[in-house]
Amino acid sequence: LDSKCDIKSQGMSSERNLKGVLTVELPLATRHVAFIDYEYDKKPKNSMGHAVVKYNGTNVLDGTYKSVTESKVGINKDKIHVELQNKLVPVGADYIHTQESDSSKEDKANMPNVDNKYLHLYHLQNRSKFNVTGELYIRSTWSGQEYILKATHGNRTVKLWNGYDVLDREYRQHSRIELSPSNWIEYDIALINKTTDETFDVQQGIINVIYPRRKFTAQGFYNISNSIVSTDASLVWDKDNKTVKVGMDWRRSSVQREQLLLKIKHPSFERDVSLFSDYGYDKTSIDGQVFVDYSLDPDQRLTLRGKLSDNSNSRIYNYSYMAWAEHNTTNLILNSRGDFYWNSSTFGTEHVTNYR
Repeated sequence: LDSKCDIKSQGMSSERNLKGVLTVELPLATRHVAFIDYEYDKKPKNSMGHAVVKYNGTNVLDGTYKSVTESKVGINKDKIHVELQNKLVPVGADYIHTQESDSSKEDKANMPNVDNKYLHLYHLQNRSKFNVTGELYIRSTWSGQEYILKATHGNRTVKLWNGYDVLDREYRQHSRIELSPSNWIEYDIALINKTTDETFDVQQGIINVIYPRRKFTAQGFYNISNSIVSTDASLVWDKDNKTVKVGMDWRRSSVQREQLLLKIKHPSFERDVSLFSDYGYDKTSIDGQVFVDYSLDPDQRLTLRGKLSDNSNSRIYNYSYMAWAEHNTTNLILNSRGDFYWNSSTFGTEHVTNYR
């Protein structure tokens, strides 16, 4: 291993020149000698470099490097050009990094900033063999950022957009990927805080999904307090605005009584399907009733009622139940009751059911 490097600098400035050679010889059965001759000249506005690699006296790589820095008010740009000449795949590369800022604004927090990175890789003799470009664009504002990523190979380009904004009581996000002008998909998300006081927590979410000839919109909402929980969600699709909706409302009507309402809407239903439940409890019993409506015909309503009671005393354990169901369309009537009782010396149970 033999190396030599000469370094020249200009006083306190950043200018510097490096020039050297590196020889590597491996003592194997056959002779292997690598020779590298390089030079790098660095200046504040531009830099240049050159390197030659020889293997056993034959040139295997000839590389050049050039960089230029441009600066003016609000814009900084770095340009780098690299060439790697060789017999296998001679490659060229161009890299451009641009930064922009609105320095004219006194309020720096509100100024938009742009950061753009561009890279081009190509075959030096025949670009039809190898020609790839990539670009990343980033724009920053006081509320968020926007990203655009683009990659091109031959006649095909893939693009990706992504961005977000954090606003007062609202968050928005957008993404899109495009494989070709006719093959793409994108979505938008919005999360909105609609809370106005400490009594209710109110939130809303919206998402749109779009691709060629189709669009879906989903919304969700909830309103929560100590005695009320109200939620609904919907899905809308196609140009005919076909809609599916689900809603739930729970509330405490009194200290020991609560109500629950569930509704489902679908284009195939002749009416909204609803389930209403009213239930309550005290120290000795739990009771409830459920009404299910799914048809315009009132005889299609399904009604269910039930009650569990604790009739125990100091001498015996006693639990009873009551269940009742009615569905007029199917002539269903069910009435059932029964109880269980036991103590240290007795066990008994009784059940009576009327069914039609």
